[in-house]
Amino acid sequence: MTNSEFVNALKVQTSDAAVFGTVANLERPPGRKPRERDVTLSKWYGNLTSSDKAFVNTVIREAAELAVFSFLCVLDGVSAIEDGPEKGDLRLIYTKNGIELLLNGSSQEFLHDSYNALCQASDPIAPERPEVRVYEVDSAQHLREKQTSADGMDLHSVLPITSKTPVPEAPSIALPKNEHRKL
Repeated sequence: MTNSEFVNALKVQTSDAAVFGTVANLERPPGRKPRERDVTLSKWYGNLTSSDKAFVNTVIREAAELAVFSFLCVLDGVSAIEDGPEKGDLRLIYTKNGIELLLNGSSQEFLHDSYNALCQASDPIAPERPEVRVYEVDSAQHLREKQTSADGMDLHSVLPITSKTPVPEAPSIALPKNEHRKL
């Protein structure tokens, strides 16, 4: 995975998903008994004109993109997360098949610059629903194998009480990102 591939995937999985998920929540709050706040926001949004909804959707996009941009500034070391003259460095390492790649090295373009350019050049991409079905239940490993970077889905795993990391055999459910956050 290259720096550019990571930024593209990150945009789809974060800010794009946040835009579409937030609008979906506004249009129809998830769950059998949605939170009162979500119902109130949905009623407010539903009463807006289509022009006003477009402005709200633009504000949602700006907020989502700024949040991811700001996080990438932290990863790139251009925003401070600690006080004092001596600062540590954050390293983003992608590992696959035993090979480790540094995605935010000093010789590479800043992640935040790549991300910002991508946001300026393209609109959010709507999630696809290919292989993993909404609410599909299986082991974490099987669902993860079927996931794609643009499916808009997260896996919610049931972990053993003693474990802090996902267990491949743990029962999991595929959820739209906006619903996963509301859990």
